[in-house]
Amino acid sequence: VSDGVSDEHYWNVINLPVPDASGRVAYVVHCAENITEQVQLQNENAVQRQANRELKNRERQLVSEMRRHARDLQYLNVQLRDTNTQFELVLEGLGEAFFAVDNDRRATYVNAQGAQVLQRGKEAILGRHARELLAPAVWSIVSVKLREVEISRQPAIFEFYNPDTERWSENRIYPAPDGFVIFSTDISARKRDEARLQETEARLRLAVQAARLGFWELNLSTKAIYFSPECRQQLGYGKEEWPNELSACESRFHPDDLEGVRRLLDRGANGNVRVAEREYRLRHKDGTYRWIHAHFMPIAGPDGAVERVVVTHQDITERKQAVEQIRHSAHHDALTGMPNRALIYEFTDHLMARARRTGGEMALLFMDLDRFKPINDLYGHKAGDKLLRKVARRLSSCVRGQDLLGRLAGDEFVIVLPDIEHEEDAARVAR
Repeated sequence: VSDGVSDEHYWNVINLPVPDASGRVAYVVHCAENITEQVQLQNENAVQRQANRELKNRERQLVSEMRRHARDLQYLNVQLRDTNTQFELVLEGLGEAFFAVDNDRRATYVNAQGAQVLQRGKEAILGRHARELLAPAVWSIVSVKLREVEISRQPAIFEFYNPDTERWSENRIYPAPDGFVIFSTDISARKRDEARLQETEARLRLAVQAARLGFWELNLSTKAIYFSPECRQQLGYGKEEWPNELSACESRFHPDDLEGVRRLLDRGANGNVRVAEREYRLRHKDGTYRWIHAHFMPIAGPDGAVERVVVTHQDITERKQAVEQIRHSAHHDALTGMPNRALIYEFTDHLMARARRTGGEMALLFMDLDRFKPINDLYGHKAGDKLLRKVARRLSSCVRGQDLLGRLAGDEFVIVLPDIEHEEDAARVAR
Protein backbone atom coordinates (compact mmCIF):
# COMPACT_ATOMS: atom_id res chain seq x y z
CA VAL A 1 0.00 0.00 0.00
CA SER A 2 1.37 3.40 -0.92
CA ASP A 3 0.93 6.24 1.51
CA GLY A 4 1.18 8.69 -1.34
CA VAL A 5 4.70 9.79 -0.46
CA SER A 6 7.67 7.67 -1.47
CA ASP A 7 7.75 4.87 1.08
CA GLU A 8 6.07 1.52 0.86
CA HIS A 9 4.31 0.09 3.90
CA TYR A 10 3.29 -3.46 4.48
CA TRP A 11 0.11 -4.29 6.51
CA ASN A 12 -1.21 -7.47 7.96
CA VAL A 13 -5.02 -7.22 7.58
CA ILE A 14 -7.57 -9.50 9.31
CA ASN A 15 -11.23 -9.31 8.37
CA LEU A 16 -13.50 -11.01 10.92
CA PRO A 17 -17.17 -11.38 9.89
CA VAL A 18 -19.71 -11.20 12.78
CA PRO A 19 -23.06 -13.02 12.13
CA ASP A 20 -26.40 -12.03 13.49
CA ALA A 21 -28.93 -14.25 15.16
CA SER A 22 -29.99 -15.61 11.83
CA GLY A 23 -26.47 -16.45 10.97
CA ARG A 24 -26.00 -13.82 8.34
CA VAL A 25 -23.04 -11.48 8.48
CA ALA A 26 -24.13 -8.53 10.43
CA TYR A 27 -20.84 -6.70 10.15
CA VAL A 28 -17.17 -7.23 9.59
CA VAL A 29 -14.53 -6.47 12.10
CA HIS A 30 -11.41 -5.16 10.25
CA CYS A 31 -8.07 -5.36 12.02
CA ALA A 32 -4.88 -3.99 10.35
CA GLU A 33 -1.31 -4.23 11.61
CA ASN A 34 1.66 -2.30 10.09
CA ILE A 35 4.33 -4.97 9.42
CA THR A 36 6.58 -2.88 7.22
CA GLU A 37 9.58 -3.28 9.49
CA GLN A 38 9.11 -7.04 9.73
CA VAL A 39 8.83 -7.40 5.94
CA GLN A 40 11.82 -5.21 5.37
CA LEU A 41 13.78 -7.20 7.92
CA GLN A 42 12.74 -10.44 6.26
CA ASN A 43 13.75 -9.06 2.85
CA GLU A 44 17.08 -7.94 4.20
CA ASN A 45 17.65 -11.33 5.73
CA ALA A 46 16.82 -12.99 2.42
CA VAL A 47 19.20 -10.70 0.61
CA GLN A 48 21.84 -11.39 3.20
CA ARG A 49 21.33 -15.10 2.88
CA GLN A 50 21.60 -14.84 -0.88
CA ALA A 51 24.70 -12.71 -0.51
CA ASN A 52 26.13 -15.22 1.92
CA ARG A 53 25.43 -18.03 -0.49
CA GLU A 54 27.08 -16.08 -3.31
CA LEU A 55 30.01 -15.20 -1.08
CA LYS A 56 30.51 -18.83 -0.15
CA ASN A 57 30.30 -19.84 -3.79
CA ARG A 58 32.85 -17.15 -4.68
CA GLU A 59 35.04 -18.24 -1.81
CA ARG A 60 34.96 -21.80 -3.06
CA GLN A 61 35.83 -20.56 -6.56
CA LEU A 62 38.70 -18.46 -5.22
CA VAL A 63 40.05 -21.35 -3.22
CA SER A 64 39.85 -23.55 -6.30
CA GLU A 65 41.58 -20.91 -8.43
CA MET A 66 44.22 -20.37 -5.78
CA ARG A 67 44.89 -24.08 -5.64
CA ARG A 68 45.09 -24.20 -9.42
CA HIS A 69 47.41 -21.15 -9.44
CA ALA A 70 49.51 -22.75 -6.74
CA ARG A 71 49.83 -25.89 -8.84
CA ASP A 72 50.68 -23.78 -11.91
CA LEU A 73 53.20 -21.78 -9.92
CA GLN A 74 54.78 -24.94 -8.60
CA TYR A 75 54.97 -26.29 -12.15
CA LEU A 76 56.46 -23.04 -13.41
CA ASN A 77 59.02 -23.07 -10.60
CA VAL A 78 60.02 -26.57 -11.61
CA GLN A 79 60.21 -25.49 -15.25
CA LEU A 80 62.19 -22.41 -14.26
CA ARG A 81 64.63 -24.52 -12.27
CA ASP A 82 64.97 -26.88 -15.22
CA THR A 83 65.40 -23.94 -17.58
CA ASN A 84 67.99 -22.36 -15.31
CA THR A 85 69.77 -25.69 -15.09
CA GLN A 86 69.71 -26.07 -18.86
CA PHE A 87 70.82 -22.45 -19.30
CA GLU A 88 73.72 -23.00 -16.93
CA LEU A 89 74.62 -26.19 -18.78
CA VAL A 90 74.64 -24.18 -22.01
CA LEU A 91 76.80 -21.46 -20.45
CA GLU A 92 79.17 -24.03 -19.02
CA GLY A 93 79.47 -25.73 -22.38
CA LEU A 94 80.02 -22.58 -24.42
CA GLY A 95 83.69 -23.19 -24.90
CA GLU A 96 84.40 -19.58 -23.94
CA ALA A 97 84.32 -17.51 -20.78
CA PHE A 98 80.97 -15.96 -19.81
CA PHE A 99 80.36 -13.25 -17.22
CA ALA A 100 77.29 -11.35 -16.05
CA VAL A 101 77.71 -8.09 -14.14
CA ASP A 102 75.10 -5.71 -12.77
CA ASN A 103 74.93 -1.99 -13.39
CA ASP A 104 77.32 -1.46 -10.46
CA ARG A 105 79.91 -3.59 -12.31
CA ARG A 106 79.69 -6.41 -9.77
CA ALA A 107 79.81 -10.02 -10.95
CA THR A 108 76.49 -11.86 -10.71
CA TYR A 109 77.41 -14.96 -12.70
CA VAL A 110 80.50 -16.63 -14.12
CA ASN A 111 80.91 -19.99 -15.81
CA ALA A 112 83.74 -22.41 -15.13
CA GLN A 113 85.83 -21.18 -18.06
CA GLY A 114 85.42 -17.59 -16.90
CA ALA A 115 86.62 -18.57 -13.43
CA GLN A 116 89.60 -20.29 -15.05
CA VAL A 117 90.41 -17.15 -17.03
CA LEU A 118 90.35 -15.05 -13.84
CA GLN A 119 92.29 -17.78 -12.02
CA ARG A 120 89.83 -17.70 -9.09
CA GLY A 121 87.05 -19.84 -7.72
CA LYS A 122 83.44 -18.83 -8.48
CA GLU A 123 82.81 -17.93 -4.83
CA ALA A 124 85.74 -15.51 -4.95
CA ILE A 125 84.29 -13.84 -8.05
CA LEU A 126 80.55 -13.43 -7.43
CA GLY A 127 79.66 -10.12 -5.83
CA ARG A 128 83.11 -8.64 -6.45
CA HIS A 129 83.61 -5.47 -8.48
CA ALA A 130 85.11 -6.04 -11.92
CA ARG A 131 87.90 -3.63 -11.05
CA GLU A 132 89.03 -6.03 -8.31
CA LEU A 133 89.02 -9.01 -10.69
CA LEU A 134 90.93 -7.59 -13.65
CA ALA A 135 94.45 -6.33 -14.14
CA PRO A 136 94.63 -2.50 -14.14
CA ALA A 137 95.57 -2.39 -17.81
CA VAL A 138 92.64 -4.67 -18.70
CA TRP A 139 90.15 -2.82 -16.48
CA SER A 140 91.08 0.48 -18.11
CA ILE A 141 89.89 -0.98 -21.43
CA VAL A 142 86.86 -2.89 -20.14
CA SER A 143 85.53 0.01 -18.06
CA VAL A 144 85.48 2.26 -21.13
CA LYS A 145 83.68 -0.36 -23.19
CA LEU A 146 81.11 -0.97 -20.44
CA ARG A 147 80.38 2.74 -20.34
CA GLU A 148 80.00 2.86 -24.12
CA VAL A 149 77.53 -0.02 -24.07
CA GLU A 150 75.65 1.52 -21.15
CA ILE A 151 75.16 4.77 -23.08
CA SER A 152 74.53 3.41 -26.57
CA ARG A 153 72.77 0.17 -25.59
CA GLN A 154 74.66 -1.39 -28.48
CA PRO A 155 77.07 -4.33 -28.28
CA ALA A 156 80.82 -3.73 -28.23
CA ILE A 157 83.42 -6.11 -29.70
CA PHE A 158 87.11 -5.63 -28.99
CA GLU A 159 90.40 -7.46 -28.45
CA PHE A 160 93.08 -6.98 -25.83
CA TYR A 161 96.20 -8.61 -24.43
CA ASN A 162 96.19 -9.58 -20.74
CA PRO A 163 99.70 -9.11 -19.34
CA ASP A 164 98.85 -11.18 -16.25
CA THR A 165 97.95 -14.31 -18.24
CA GLU A 166 99.97 -13.42 -21.34
CA ARG A 167 96.94 -14.28 -23.45
CA TRP A 168 94.95 -12.55 -26.18
CA SER A 169 91.15 -12.50 -26.01
CA GLU A 170 88.24 -11.36 -28.15
CA ASN A 171 85.50 -9.85 -26.00
CA ARG A 172 81.84 -9.11 -26.73
CA ILE A 173 79.76 -7.02 -24.32
CA TYR A 174 75.95 -6.93 -24.66
CA PRO A 175 73.51 -4.79 -22.68
CA ALA A 176 71.09 -6.63 -20.36
CA PRO A 177 68.05 -5.38 -18.41
CA ASP A 178 69.94 -5.43 -15.12
CA GLY A 179 73.51 -4.98 -16.31
CA PHE A 180 75.74 -6.58 -18.92
CA VAL A 181 76.69 -10.00 -20.23
CA ILE A 182 80.24 -10.55 -21.46
CA PHE A 183 81.61 -13.30 -23.69
CA SER A 184 85.39 -13.72 -23.85
CA THR A 185 87.18 -16.06 -26.29
CA ASP A 186 90.85 -16.96 -26.07
CA ILE A 187 92.38 -16.06 -29.45
CA SER A 188 96.04 -16.48 -28.50
CA ALA A 189 96.47 -19.40 -30.92
CA ARG A 190 94.86 -17.38 -33.70
CA LYS A 191 97.14 -14.43 -32.95
CA ARG A 192 100.18 -16.69 -33.11
CA ASP A 193 98.94 -18.13 -36.40
CA GLU A 194 98.33 -14.61 -37.74
CA ALA A 195 101.84 -13.57 -36.70
CA ARG A 196 103.34 -16.64 -38.39
CA LEU A 197 101.19 -15.98 -41.46
CA GLN A 198 102.36 -12.37 -41.60
CA GLU A 199 105.97 -13.53 -41.32
CA THR A 200 105.38 -16.10 -44.05
CA GLU A 201 103.68 -13.52 -46.26
CA ALA A 202 106.54 -11.11 -45.69
CA ARG A 203 109.08 -13.79 -46.62
CA LEU A 204 106.97 -14.74 -49.63
CA ARG A 205 106.79 -11.11 -50.75
CA LEU A 206 110.57 -10.86 -50.45
CA ALA A 207 110.96 -14.11 -52.38
CA VAL A 208 108.54 -12.90 -55.06
CA GLN A 209 110.37 -9.61 -55.31
CA ALA A 210 113.74 -11.32 -55.40
CA ALA A 211 112.55 -13.80 -58.03
CA ARG A 212 110.67 -11.02 -59.85
CA LEU A 213 107.51 -13.16 -59.91
CA GLY A 214 104.03 -11.98 -60.80
CA PHE A 215 100.82 -13.75 -61.73
CA TRP A 216 97.57 -13.25 -63.54
CA GLU A 217 94.40 -15.32 -63.49
CA LEU A 218 91.79 -15.78 -66.23
CA ASN A 219 88.26 -17.12 -65.75
CA LEU A 220 87.65 -19.08 -68.96
CA SER A 221 83.85 -18.78 -68.90
CA THR A 222 83.41 -15.14 -67.89
CA LYS A 223 86.75 -13.93 -69.31
CA ALA A 224 87.26 -12.01 -66.05
CA ILE A 225 90.96 -11.45 -65.48
CA TYR A 226 93.06 -10.39 -62.50
CA PHE A 227 96.62 -9.06 -62.50
CA SER A 228 98.75 -9.08 -59.38
CA PRO A 229 100.43 -5.80 -58.35
CA GLU A 230 103.84 -7.42 -59.02
CA CYS A 231 102.73 -8.19 -62.57
CA ARG A 232 101.99 -4.52 -63.24
CA GLN A 233 105.10 -3.29 -61.42
CA GLN A 234 107.37 -5.46 -63.53
CA LEU A 235 106.05 -3.70 -66.63
CA GLY A 236 105.97 -0.22 -65.10
CA TYR A 237 102.17 0.21 -64.97
CA GLY A 238 99.82 1.36 -62.22
CA LYS A 239 96.41 -0.22 -61.59
CA GLU A 240 94.59 2.53 -63.48
CA GLU A 241 96.99 2.24 -66.42
CA TRP A 242 96.47 -1.52 -66.72
CA PRO A 243 92.89 -2.42 -65.71
CA ASN A 244 91.68 -5.97 -65.06
CA GLU A 245 90.46 -6.45 -68.62
CA LEU A 246 91.38 -9.16 -71.11
CA SER A 247 91.76 -6.63 -73.92
CA ALA A 248 94.26 -4.66 -71.82
CA CYS A 249 96.35 -7.82 -71.44
CA GLU A 250 96.20 -8.91 -75.08
CA SER A 251 97.10 -5.44 -76.34
CA ARG A 252 100.45 -5.70 -74.50
CA PHE A 253 101.54 -9.04 -75.96
CA HIS A 254 104.06 -9.02 -78.75
CA PRO A 255 102.14 -9.70 -82.00
CA ASP A 256 104.30 -12.76 -82.70
CA ASP A 257 103.49 -14.29 -79.28
CA LEU A 258 99.77 -13.55 -78.78
CA GLU A 259 98.37 -16.33 -80.96
CA GLY A 260 100.52 -18.96 -79.26
CA VAL A 261 99.30 -17.85 -75.81
CA ARG A 262 95.68 -18.01 -77.02
CA ARG A 263 96.16 -21.56 -78.29
CA LEU A 264 97.69 -22.60 -74.99
CA LEU A 265 94.73 -21.13 -73.06
CA ASP A 266 92.31 -22.96 -75.35
CA ARG A 267 94.16 -26.23 -74.78
CA GLY A 268 93.95 -25.66 -71.04
CA ALA A 269 90.22 -24.92 -71.25
CA ASN A 270 89.67 -28.20 -73.11
CA GLY A 271 91.61 -30.13 -70.50
CA ASN A 272 94.36 -31.02 -72.96
CA VAL A 273 97.16 -29.62 -70.83
CA ARG A 274 97.80 -29.75 -67.10
CA VAL A 275 100.81 -27.49 -66.56
CA ALA A 276 102.69 -25.80 -69.37
CA GLU A 277 105.62 -23.42 -69.69
CA ARG A 278 106.03 -20.76 -72.30
CA GLU A 279 108.12 -17.70 -73.01
CA TYR A 280 106.53 -14.60 -74.47
CA ARG A 281 107.08 -10.87 -74.65
CA LEU A 282 105.00 -8.13 -73.00
CA ARG A 283 105.27 -4.44 -73.73
CA HIS A 284 106.74 -2.32 -70.96
CA LYS A 285 105.40 1.15 -70.25
CA ASP A 286 108.57 2.59 -71.79
CA GLY A 287 107.69 0.92 -75.11
CA THR A 288 110.25 -1.89 -74.95
CA TYR A 289 109.29 -5.56 -74.74
CA ARG A 290 110.17 -7.67 -71.74
CA TRP A 291 110.75 -11.40 -71.98
CA ILE A 292 108.48 -13.43 -69.63
CA HIS A 293 108.86 -17.06 -68.59
CA ALA A 294 105.35 -18.26 -67.68
CA HIS A 295 103.81 -21.33 -66.02
CA PHE A 296 100.21 -22.02 -67.12
CA MET A 297 98.23 -23.96 -64.50
CA PRO A 298 94.60 -24.93 -65.32
CA ILE A 299 92.34 -25.02 -62.22
CA ALA A 300 89.31 -27.32 -62.26
CA GLY A 301 85.97 -26.51 -60.65
CA PRO A 302 83.77 -28.81 -58.51
CA ASP A 303 82.54 -30.64 -61.63
CA GLY A 304 86.07 -31.42 -62.76
CA ALA A 305 85.97 -29.08 -65.74
CA VAL A 306 88.67 -26.43 -66.09
CA GLU A 307 87.17 -23.09 -65.07
CA ARG A 308 90.21 -20.82 -64.78
CA VAL A 309 93.89 -20.63 -65.60
CA VAL A 310 96.51 -19.20 -63.22
CA VAL A 311 99.67 -17.95 -64.88
CA THR A 312 102.77 -17.18 -62.85
CA HIS A 313 105.38 -15.29 -64.75
CA GLN A 314 108.94 -14.16 -64.24
CA ASP A 315 110.72 -11.38 -66.04
CA ILE A 316 113.72 -13.07 -67.70
CA THR A 317 114.73 -10.15 -69.90
CA GLU A 318 118.06 -9.70 -68.16
CA ARG A 319 118.69 -13.43 -68.34
CA LYS A 320 117.86 -13.40 -72.04
CA GLN A 321 120.15 -10.44 -72.56
CA ALA A 322 122.92 -12.16 -70.58
CA VAL A 323 122.54 -15.36 -72.61
CA GLU A 324 122.51 -13.37 -75.80
CA GLN A 325 125.57 -11.47 -74.63
CA ILE A 326 127.34 -14.72 -73.85
CA ARG A 327 126.35 -16.15 -77.21
CA HIS A 328 127.47 -12.98 -78.96
CA SER A 329 130.74 -12.91 -77.02
CA ALA A 330 131.40 -16.53 -77.94
CA HIS A 331 131.21 -15.69 -81.65
CA HIS A 332 132.36 -12.06 -81.84
CA ASP A 333 135.50 -10.13 -81.19
CA ALA A 334 135.23 -8.01 -78.06
CA LEU A 335 137.26 -5.13 -79.48
CA THR A 336 135.72 -4.63 -82.91
CA GLY A 337 132.40 -6.49 -82.55
CA MET A 338 133.26 -8.48 -85.68
CA PRO A 339 132.85 -12.27 -85.95
CA ASN A 340 135.73 -14.05 -84.26
CA ARG A 341 137.74 -17.11 -85.19
CA ALA A 342 135.03 -19.55 -83.96
CA LEU A 343 132.24 -17.97 -86.02
CA ILE A 344 134.55 -17.63 -89.07
CA TYR A 345 135.38 -21.34 -88.94
CA GLU A 346 131.72 -22.32 -88.41
CA PHE A 347 130.52 -20.11 -91.27
CA THR A 348 133.33 -21.25 -93.55
CA ASP A 349 132.62 -24.94 -92.87
CA HIS A 350 128.96 -24.33 -93.71
CA LEU A 351 129.82 -22.57 -96.99
CA MET A 352 132.32 -25.21 -98.03
CA ALA A 353 129.79 -27.99 -97.39
CA ARG A 354 127.20 -26.15 -99.45
CA ALA A 355 129.72 -25.44 -102.25
CA ARG A 356 130.62 -29.14 -102.46
CA ARG A 357 126.94 -30.05 -102.53
CA THR A 358 125.89 -27.47 -105.15
CA GLY A 359 129.11 -27.09 -107.10
CA GLY A 360 129.30 -23.41 -106.26
CA GLU A 361 132.38 -21.40 -105.45
CA MET A 362 133.53 -19.31 -102.51
CA ALA A 363 136.64 -17.33 -101.54
CA LEU A 364 138.62 -16.52 -98.43
CA LEU A 365 140.62 -13.30 -98.21
CA PHE A 366 143.26 -12.99 -95.50
CA MET A 367 144.76 -9.61 -94.65
CA ASP A 368 146.81 -7.93 -91.98
CA LEU A 369 148.07 -4.42 -91.28
CA ASP A 370 151.60 -3.47 -92.23
CA ARG A 371 153.71 -1.72 -89.57
CA PHE A 372 151.01 -2.16 -86.91
CA LYS A 373 153.41 -3.23 -84.17
CA PRO A 374 155.39 0.07 -84.24
CA ILE A 375 152.10 1.94 -83.68
CA ASN A 376 151.44 -0.11 -80.54
CA ASP A 377 155.03 0.35 -79.37
CA LEU A 378 155.15 4.06 -80.10
CA TYR A 379 151.63 5.23 -79.18
CA GLY A 380 150.40 2.47 -76.87
CA HIS A 381 147.74 -0.21 -77.07
CA LYS A 382 144.85 2.24 -76.78
CA ALA A 383 145.91 3.89 -80.03
CA GLY A 384 146.33 0.45 -81.62
CA ASP A 385 142.88 -0.63 -80.52
CA LYS A 386 141.41 2.57 -81.92
CA LEU A 387 143.10 1.91 -85.23
CA LEU A 388 141.81 -1.66 -85.37
CA ARG A 389 138.22 -0.49 -84.76
CA LYS A 390 138.56 2.12 -87.53
CA VAL A 391 139.93 -0.47 -89.95
CA ALA A 392 137.02 -2.80 -89.09
CA ARG A 393 134.51 -0.08 -89.93
CA ARG A 394 136.25 0.68 -93.23
CA LEU A 395 136.36 -2.97 -94.21
CA SER A 396 132.68 -3.38 -93.36
CA SER A 397 131.80 -0.69 -95.89
CA CYS A 398 133.61 -2.59 -98.62
CA VAL A 399 131.83 -5.96 -98.46
CA ARG A 400 128.40 -7.23 -99.50
CA GLY A 401 125.63 -8.04 -97.08
CA GLN A 402 126.07 -11.79 -97.55
CA ASP A 403 129.83 -11.63 -96.99
CA LEU A 404 131.40 -12.38 -93.61
CA LEU A 405 134.09 -10.07 -92.29
CA GLY A 406 135.90 -11.23 -89.17
CA ARG A 407 139.01 -10.76 -87.06
CA LEU A 408 141.24 -13.71 -86.45
CA ALA A 409 143.67 -12.15 -83.96
CA GLY A 410 145.86 -9.09 -83.57
CA ASP A 411 145.86 -7.22 -86.88
CA GLU A 412 144.69 -10.22 -88.94
CA PHE A 413 141.32 -10.13 -90.66
CA VAL A 414 139.40 -12.56 -92.85
CA ILE A 415 136.73 -11.94 -95.47
CA VAL A 416 134.55 -14.89 -96.52
CA LEU A 417 132.92 -14.41 -99.91
CA PRO A 418 130.12 -16.88 -100.69
CA ASP A 419 128.50 -17.39 -104.07
CA ILE A 420 131.15 -15.94 -106.36
CA GLU A 421 131.20 -16.83 -110.02
CA HIS A 422 134.78 -15.96 -110.99
CA GLU A 423 138.13 -15.58 -109.28
CA GLU A 424 138.19 -12.02 -110.53
CA ASP A 425 135.33 -11.22 -108.22
CA ALA A 426 137.50 -12.04 -105.20
CA ALA A 427 140.38 -10.08 -106.64
CA ARG A 428 138.16 -7.09 -107.20
CA VAL A 429 137.07 -7.17 -103.54
CA ALA A 430 140.71 -7.45 -102.49
CA ARG A 431 141.64 -4.40 -104.48
